[in-house]
Amino acid sequence: MTKHESHADNQAQPIVQFVGVEKTYDGKVNVVEALDLDIEQGEFLTFLGPSGSGKTTTLMMLAGFEEPTAGEILLNGESINRVPPFRRNMGVVFQNYALFPHMTVGENVAYSLKQRRMPKAEIAKKTLEALAMVELEAAADRHPGQLSGGQQQRVALARALVFEPSIVLMDEPLGALDKNLREQMQIEIKRLHDRLPMTFVYVTHDQTEALTMSDRVAIFNDGKIQQLDTAQNVYEAPANDFVANFVGENNRIAGQILTTDGDQCQVQIATGQTITAINVLQLQPGDRTNLSIRPERLRVSQDESGMISMTIKEVIYFGDHIRVTLVTDSTELVAKTPISLTKGMNVGGQVSVTWDVENCRALDVHDEMVA
Repeated sequence: MTKHESHADNQAQPIVQFVGVEKTYDGKVNVVEALDLDIEQGEFLTFLGPSGSGKTTTLMMLAGFEEPTAGEILLNGESINRVPPFRRNMGVVFQNYALFPHMTVGENVAYSLKQRRMPKAEIAKKTLEALAMVELEAAADRHPGQLSGGQQQRVALARALVFEPSIVLMDEPLGALDKNLREQMQIEIKRLHDRLPMTFVYVTHDQTEALTMSDRVAIFNDGKIQQLDTAQNVYEAPANDFVANFVGENNRIAGQILTTDGDQCQVQIATGQTITAINVLQLQPGDRTNLSIRPERLRVSQDESGMISMTIKEVIYFGDHIRVTLVTDSTELVAKTPISLTKGMNVGGQVSVTWDVENCRALDVHDEMVA
């Protein structure tokens, strides 16, 4: 059982509720549209989506830096629409750190405690505890300019945690870090969440970051949540064509529904073949569809027992697997294949491709290009 599941079982009322929330800046286009969302006590929820999808605006409304045009945001059942940010008991971490350069690390972390007029001894104690959580207690007397980017982000995190908020909000907090440091900080933030009795709400456009850190992921596009689910389900069982193509690498095969039978359907694709797929959206005969199959779910072999006969266009070595690009006159697929199964597979060679029915999902047709 995950932390989210255990909290969801024990917590009848979500800590945060968005009820019919909308946001527009010009009175014409909704940046966030008719948003209903429950955030559970203690979970790690990530808002994931392309630029302009509404994810950051939603976070800023929760933080109090933006006001909803319509609808209500509830915290523990009470509306906070008109509650100023500093009274919401939420820690906020930004991408640009937002540290005071003239203050020491310790003074930066202690700032919110001083604003709350805590006793000096308690401020000193809590400040050191917060710095210890991010392994920076030895840097308390240094200034932000003397620290690396990763260390500065740790200070920003300590500052958000020091007053023990009920919710920690993070807006692209690792966006300025290099790949290795970013991955290290992902692990550290997730470990902190596992230790602390706090709810984390995290915004990113990085799919890998969302999948590795989150209990649940909310996929945003065009101001709406396209899917809200566990990280595994968002990847393995995308709800629509946009989610399938935005999250991870995906094979997309255009086709038309021929017949339906329960939760399955028969789909004719451009090669003329008929493919059996899971009818995710209860499409009807005659409807257009895009079939979704993850590259690691394809099986490539050099016999003729597969569903589609294809030509090898490209073979790329990735260390732990081989990425094989396969083509016909009308279709291009990518397979991620164990190295042990690729012996003798060369560019120009003929292979057959197959997969299990449960890994082929008939979705809608989302024509817009995914960034």
